[in-house]
Amino acid sequence: MNDGDVRSAVELINKRLDWIEENLGRVQGLQYVAMGRADHRPDESPIPADVLELVRAGKTMDAIKRYRELTGVDFAHAREALEGIS
Repeated sequence: MNDGDVRSAVELINKRLDWIEENLGRVQGLQYVAMGRADHRPDESPIPADVLELVRAGKTMDAIKRYRELTGVDFAHAREALEGIS
């Protein structure tokens, strides 16, 4: 297998993972936040950008509420996911 074959295989895997992540979010009741690992979705954090903005603005309760809306997790899990973010 040459370098080009490896790159093609990795790109195919990334496309499949993107499709899986996008569709997992549509499953009713699933508590899932996409990690976005592909080059075209290089999220460094599983926390959505709008939630990070709320946390950094000191609006912790609003951030927890928004995170819960997006993920479906309970209060304790949302609070735990957002702890330590600055």
